Amino acid sequence: MNDAASALALREALGTTRGMTLVGVVNSIGNRRDAAATGRLAEMLGGDDAVLAAASAASLGKIATPQAIAALRSRRNATMEKVNAAIDDALICAGDQLLTAGKNKEAAELFGELYRDEQPVRVRVAALRGIAAAAPEKAMPMVVEIFKAESHPVAPVVYGFVRQLGGEEATRAFAGALPAMRPMAQALLIDALAARRDLAARPAVVAMLDSADENVRIAAIKALGVLGLASDVPALASRTVKGNEGAAARDALSQMAGTGVQAAIVRQIGEANPAVRLELTKVLARRGSQSLPVLLDIAGEDADRNVRTEAIRGAGPLASGKDLARFVQLLVKARSDGEREAAGEAIGALAGRLPDRDAAADAIASAMAGEPASTRAACIEVLGRIGGARALATVRSALADKDDAVSGAAVRAVTGWPDGSAIPDMLALAGSNNQTCRVLSLRGLVRVLNGGGQSAAESVKIYAQMLAAARNTDETRLVLGGIGEVKSGAAAELIVPLLAEDALRNEAATAIVKIARASKGPRVKEALAKVAADVRVDAAIRKQAEEAGK
Repeated sequence: MNDAASALALREALGTTRGMTLVGVVNSIGNRRDAAATGRLAEMLGGDDAVLAAASAASLGKIATPQAIAALRSRRNATMEKVNAAIDDALICAGDQLLTAGKNKEAAELFGELYRDEQPVRVRVAALRGIAAAAPEKAMPMVVEIFKAESHPVAPVVYGFVRQLGGEEATRAFAGALPAMRPMAQALLIDALAARRDLAARPAVVAMLDSADENVRIAAIKALGVLGLASDVPALASRTVKGNEGAAARDALSQMAGTGVQAAIVRQIGEANPAVRLELTKVLARRGSQSLPVLLDIAGEDADRNVRTEAIRGAGPLASGKDLARFVQLLVKARSDGEREAAGEAIGALAGRLPDRDAAADAIASAMAGEPASTRAACIEVLGRIGGARALATVRSALADKDDAVSGAAVRAVTGWPDGSAIPDMLALAGSNNQTCRVLSLRGLVRVLNGGGQSAAESVKIYAQMLAAARNTDETRLVLGGIGEVKSGAAAELIVPLLAEDALRNEAATAIVKIARASKGPRVKEALAKVAADVRVDAAIRKQAEEAGK
């Protein structure tokens, strides 16, 4: 059956079907937008069957011819409430159809009829949306009046129309409504104006910085992140230290992209008090690589140590290899512990991004020569972060430094070394008479060995030396915890003698069971048998050993 025949069959069915079948036929006609059925649908729209009348209204709205719209208009407010709601929805649908067809004048007229005080809010909102699409020049004063009203049912959703209605004239009209609005509405409208990204709103937004309401001021500050100019920087800079406004001001300054904004921020740093300088330094860091030269200058020259420290922190992530020398000088010439720590962290991170970390190590080794002990100690700690053969050579030499601060830093650097290249040095320190050196080295060795990089056989050999170096139960316990991570029969065998020590027996037994769960073999089985047979071992652990040995 072709389309014409199908349409005719559906129209004929309007007179032969009843109940929900008829409703289905009406819906099908609406979906096909069959204008030839308009007369019959109009008749059913005025009938007593509310369900059928509502379906007829919906179909007439889809058809949206002048006749269909006229039929809907004729029955508005003249029938049951349920049907009236369906007619309103159908007229909105018809208006949308007119918009799609490019008939904006007719659509605006129809939506205008629906925008009445007595209409439900949902209908008024839909009607205003339609007017905004069909005739923006008509919608603009309507939106402005809603803004100005003490209360308006459509107000909660009208801010979306501010984004929809384009043009500078609309921006100026909306911005002009700000002074007459309540604070909550002002804040919402300012947000909407910012979303338009039209600088025509800027003067009105700037005026709101002096509002008595904090939420309005914060909204204005945020909006200037989009709309602000270089001339707005001083006002925002002074607010970076003002409670809740501070975060908004810092965000806005970080986002502003206008000509001269960066230079204006730098000028403010030169003029502001230390508290403001500190916050503006954080802002510069957030503004990206363009700020790096200024941050490095601040780091070396500002009178306030907190500002200098923050500048170093901010510059670190922005730096590249060509900036290494500047950071090394900041480290060597640091005037406070905070600056020294920040510079060290920056160099460590930068070295990790360089293809040759030895270049950073060499630069630090050269710069630290002849410097005071506190500076050399700080440099040694940074070399520990960098790692690599050249750094280790310098740190190794520092172990013999006559100054305790330098040699202590070298011990910490060696025992915290990021890979296994410092294992021989740590083993040497493990034999020290200084308990702190021993504990640091044993911890460092356990960390490195458990991190991989050595075979199980190599690890067992090193752990054996560590056990020999341990001088008390706590140190032995530290080593034992590491051996239990080695998946090897030799590791289990190494632990067996510790079963004889009352203070370590259960921990040694537990470590053997742990190894057995990850490694098999005769030596593991033999170690398990000794655990299971030792009545001094906790019964639960002996049972675990028996189960692991099966």
